[in-house]
Amino acid sequence: SIFVPFGVILFALGGWVAIPEIADLFKSKKEKRNLDNLIVIALTIVGIFYLLFSLLVIGVSGNETSSDALSGLVPFLGEKIMFIGGLFGLVAVAASFLVLGNYLKNSLRYDYKIPSFLSASIAVFAPLVLFLLGFREFIAVIGIVGIIVGVIEGIVIVLLYRAAKEKGQREPEYSLSIPKFVSHAVIGILVVGTLVELFF
Repeated sequence: SIFVPFGVILFALGGWVAIPEIADLFKSKKEKRNLDNLIVIALTIVGIFYLLFSLLVIGVSGNETSSDALSGLVPFLGEKIMFIGGLFGLVAVAASFLVLGNYLKNSLRYDYKIPSFLSASIAVFAPLVLFLLGFREFIAVIGIVGIIVGVIEGIVIVLLYRAAKEKGQREPEYSLSIPKFVSHAVIGILVVGTLVELFF
């Protein structure tokens, strides 16, 4: 069942939307050379925290582990864990919402020339509309969003990388050397993982 959480994992690790916002904080070309290290360090730290969280929850609740992770802990750690976990969850979701919302707003504004107020309104109210339409199963929602956004953007990023390597005319702040077969393998994993999760 390795592909069952595929969309959720893509959603959880899909932090590339924050990279342009972070890159804007670096002014000089010399400073931007540190961006690659920052990306690797951030991804490593986040991955370790996710792994530790998963192991701790499963270690405590075992077969009683729930899809939201928290309610399955109540019989073992009491009702207060729901409040504490909910508080941390609210902060985490709010932070993700701010980054993703800002990214969506900027995409609508600069890529599709939608006025600033309307693009901000879409970014803010789209999740509320989806909630009112019945999309309320947390894991299912982030799984679907992870598949749609993660796979499409993941493939686009790989294709942009290949195009930049072959046709780019400016000297980049830093450069990667990834063989073509690795690029094809990444696209293959994204497509296969999506098909498996959607159909099974």
